[in-house]
Amino acid sequence: MCVDRHTLTVLGYARLKEILGESAVSEPGRQVIEKLSPLALLPDVVGRLDRAGEMRTLIESDGGPPLESLPDVLPLLSLAEKQGSVLAGHEILKIGKVLRTGRLVRNYLADRNASAPHLASDVEPLVSFIDLEKRISRSFDGGGNLLDEASSRLAEIRREGAAARRQIVSRLESLVHDATYRTGVQEELVTQRSGRYVIPLKSGADPHMKGIVHDRSASGATFFVEPLEVVHDNNRLAILSADEKAEVERILGRFTHEIGGIADNIETLFCMVAEVDALAAIGRFAAATGGSVPRLAESGSLELLAARHPLLLHARKGESGSVVPLDLRLDEEVSVLLITGPNAGGKTVALKTVGLVVLMLRTGIPVPVSPDSRVPLFSSIYADIGDEQSIEAALSTYSAHIKRMGQFLAEARRGTLVLIDEMGAGTDPEEGGALAAAILERLQESGALSIVTTHLGFLKETAAKTPGMLNASMAFDAGTKKPAYRLVIGETGLSNPLQVAEEMRLPQDLIERAKGLKDGRVARLDQLIGELTAGKAELEDKNRRAEEAKNAAEEALRTADELKAAAREEARRSRESAGKETRTLLDRARKLLKEAEKAAEKVAEAERESETLTAVSTLKHEASEIEELCPQAQPVPRGTTNYRPSPEDWVKVIPFGQVGRVAYVTGDTAEVLIGTLKARVPVADLEPSAAQDMHKSRISPVVSRLTEEASSRLDLLGRRVDEALSLLDKFLDQSSLDGLHSVTVVHGIGTGALKDAVASFLKGHVHVADFRPGEQPEGGAGVTVVSLR
Repeated sequence: MCVDRHTLTVLGYARLKEILGESAVSEPGRQVIEKLSPLALLPDVVGRLDRAGEMRTLIESDGGPPLESLPDVLPLLSLAEKQGSVLAGHEILKIGKVLRTGRLVRNYLADRNASAPHLASDVEPLVSFIDLEKRISRSFDGGGNLLDEASSRLAEIRREGAAARRQIVSRLESLVHDATYRTGVQEELVTQRSGRYVIPLKSGADPHMKGIVHDRSASGATFFVEPLEVVHDNNRLAILSADEKAEVERILGRFTHEIGGIADNIETLFCMVAEVDALAAIGRFAAATGGSVPRLAESGSLELLAARHPLLLHARKGESGSVVPLDLRLDEEVSVLLITGPNAGGKTVALKTVGLVVLMLRTGIPVPVSPDSRVPLFSSIYADIGDEQSIEAALSTYSAHIKRMGQFLAEARRGTLVLIDEMGAGTDPEEGGALAAAILERLQESGALSIVTTHLGFLKETAAKTPGMLNASMAFDAGTKKPAYRLVIGETGLSNPLQVAEEMRLPQDLIERAKGLKDGRVARLDQLIGELTAGKAELEDKNRRAEEAKNAAEEALRTADELKAAAREEARRSRESAGKETRTLLDRARKLLKEAEKAAEKVAEAERESETLTAVSTLKHEASEIEELCPQAQPVPRGTTNYRPSPEDWVKVIPFGQVGRVAYVTGDTAEVLIGTLKARVPVADLEPSAAQDMHKSRISPVVSRLTEEASSRLDLLGRRVDEALSLLDKFLDQSSLDGLHSVTVVHGIGTGALKDAVASFLKGHVHVADFRPGEQPEGGAGVTVVSLR
């Protein structure tokens, strides 16, 4: 199966394996889980799913196999196979533990052939070495030291050695307490030096005691002397110690040789226990999340019923009622599903639910869906979710998305699943929407099944009118005015930005103004400009041919009438907010009308025809009506203050509506840096502005990347409220999937608008349990600390 690393990461596959690994008993079991990957063949997938299902049944019935912490003995087995090698006692003890655990697990599964036939069949060929296991158990203590029971010869040597020690110590103690030597003895004790029993004598004392000096103290005040009376006994004890060491080496060598002879069998037993440990972790996860196995197929339709996101269920302790189920279907008749709906409505979670469910099944892990669901084993999965900006590759977010789209298109075919989040975002809605629609058409032609989320009306319209594409939306509860997190097939959802703005307590007059603009007649300005451009060219041509001036003016009037009527009709149907393109479009419209007016006036001046003059007057009236269509786009007034800027001042350029920094001032002109642009403007068009207002400039790029790795901190400084809340929603989704319990949102203090918007947004969010202002070490009032469910 073809799945790239990015797709695995954004769908939460790595996080899933982390959670499974936490449930494993042994490190080898965790290593098996870490190496899990989607399987290539259907029989392999079905086999692992069968075993995972059996393990879940065993866990729920009697707790599962008797697994213990399992030491990694593979390197020890390799060493034991080498000629002449000898394992240490604690190493042999580890192998004995593997033998014991393997025997218990094998017997447990073999006894449950009725409820776990596949697992019982797997362990049937395994061999138990109970005799070796028991000999290791009775030959070593818990620290890996050989016990006397390891051999009769070892027990005999140790008995003789113990008797020799007692005899030596007894004789030395009598010497120490003998009055003859009392003045020369430093301390009345018996000790050892170099394996020989000795007594401490004072330096310079009368040498009444004859013996061998073995050592002296660091100060030189004490000598450690072996009296001649015990030299023979010490020699005998040394011989016994050497005999004991040789016997220990012989016993360890015998065990090592025996282990080396069956190393392959022990390795098989070890790997079986590690695999059972991993399956038990999968079984526990399936039991906790209500995992089941749907109908599987090599290819065909995808039909998910009551699907819930596995990581959300895990984060919420398996409470299925806290995660809204997802139902959807894709097949040859409908191969592209377009999901729309409000921000924070669950579109991204729905996308990730589908992707992770497919990956888990392909890996052999039961999933929280209805068993009546049907899932094909896709040959490849591609996902584009989240902020893909690449600084290293000098790619913008949108460019990075387009690069991945190119990869998808090159690889997509029948049996491919494509998941795309926020398609068409980050660029011009018209051109970006058109490109996104073309990509969807190409994906449909490839035979791939695709699920896409978007806010673009262009794509909604494309899906509505294209056979094989279908709109769906995340439901919005009109009563509570909150997302319902439920997917509704066949409906087109609204983003509801004004509703979100009201919930975030933006100023009411601003919201009312936006509602007015929403009904403005701006949607057809592109067509108006195109028609006026044609009219202008025609009027210029009539200027050279005064005889045709009247016809040209009438043509311009007819065009204006038609466009005005079209704009009014569009106002009744428009559901899209006026974008920043409106002012640019209107300026172009004014310019074209003005040029058409001048052309007509020139013709009228030459011809002096009343009908042409009437046309000029009518064109001026049309220009006035077009101005009324977009009242929000009125020209920005020039400054009227006596403000005199200085270099490095932050200023607002009034005609542009942008904030920049003054580079220098010459006379009545200033050069201002606006983002990466330079502009020479009259000083009269400037007014002072705070530096932080620079972030509100529409041409000043501000990039804040939401990373793929699990992060507990989100920086929203400089973001517009709607943009910040969209990022916050995705951040909370991802943090919940990553299993984070607490995250920090950085919003700054400023005017407090962003802080208040964040607080209002958090109050109703499905992932949020509680939140509070940050303590001083955390960032104080400039941050909010959020506790997740």
